[in-house]
Amino acid sequence: MANGKELKNYQNAIEKALTEKYPGFTIKVFKSLQEEETLPAIVVNKPVLEPKDPTMQIASKFRTTAQLNIFVVYSAADEDNEIECLQQSANLAKFINKNLFGERTPATVSLVEPVFEEGLEEYFIQRIDFEQTIEIVSDN
Repeated sequence: MANGKELKNYQNAIEKALTEKYPGFTIKVFKSLQEEETLPAIVVNKPVLEPKDPTMQIASKFRTTAQLNIFVVYSAADEDNEIECLQQSANLAKFINKNLFGERTPATVSLVEPVFEEGLEEYFIQRIDFEQTIEIVSDN
């Protein structure tokens, strides 16, 4: 069983990198955005983990692909924010792509797209999907 330390370290590495790169943004890593949060914001969803080939794993460690979604969120109250949201999501995708976040394998961005969802009309939202191979230590 994994102790969770590696995922916590990974979360902290992402949060630190985003906070340093985007000091004017609310940064939420593996958490949800609450309505009272200050915008603009960058929200990183919890990862979906897909194990690599188990026959190629070392007994105490295993490698897994972490698939993550990041959302760049701006208020739709100002029309100029739409262009700013697009620009920042492009900049963020460039920053994420090939970033290590404390791991040996660089992250790879696979998608940047706008989010249109009922009930979220008061926001401009851009979604960025990326994945990265991470290593987890197991005591099993």
